[in-house]
Amino acid sequence: MNTRNVILIVIVGVIFGLVGFYAGNFIGGKVKQPVKQATPKPTPTLVETLPDFEFKTLDGKTVTLADYEGKALVVNFWATWCAPCRKEIPLLVEMQEKYAEQDIQLLGVAIDNEQAIRKFIAQIGGVNYPILFSDLELTTMEWAQKKVGVDLIGLPITVTTDHNGRILTSHPGEVDEAEALMLFEEILAARETGSTE
Repeated sequence: MNTRNVILIVIVGVIFGLVGFYAGNFIGGKVKQPVKQATPKPTPTLVETLPDFEFKTLDGKTVTLADYEGKALVVNFWATWCAPCRKEIPLLVEMQEKYAEQDIQLLGVAIDNEQAIRKFIAQIGGVNYPILFSDLELTTMEWAQKKVGVDLIGLPITVTTDHNGRILTSHPGEVDEAEALMLFEEILAARETGSTE
């Protein structure tokens, strides 16, 4: 075999090698990329009892958890820019009216700025439960995520406690009438079964 044939065989081999390489790495005209494994975002863990807070109210007061001692709480995280949040407010007003005598207090914790909150609440004619907020939205968000353990990936979120502050449920998303009734009745059931002691 002469040198010319050896060179020709080498060239053909290189060409076949390159064709094989590209054929293996091109699928549907796209280069295969190494699959990146998504790093799971740590999800907050709901705490057992509602942690203390200090928020402002629309009437200028500063409130803490101690102001609601002995009451079961329904804490609704919401924002004025959130359509499902706005939609469920009339139902929450109705639930607060229905269950107020059972020592259940609804709290609307706004992830929003004060000006937007005041404007929206004025537009709807007010609500029958306290709207809580802080001077910085970030402060409210950090309390919700880091101390309560709710994932604010979407609003609204409703967290309920028994009469001793123990968290019973966390409901992501808008509540309908049946779900709202279930949340409030679970609070009463916890008291009746003695699980709040």
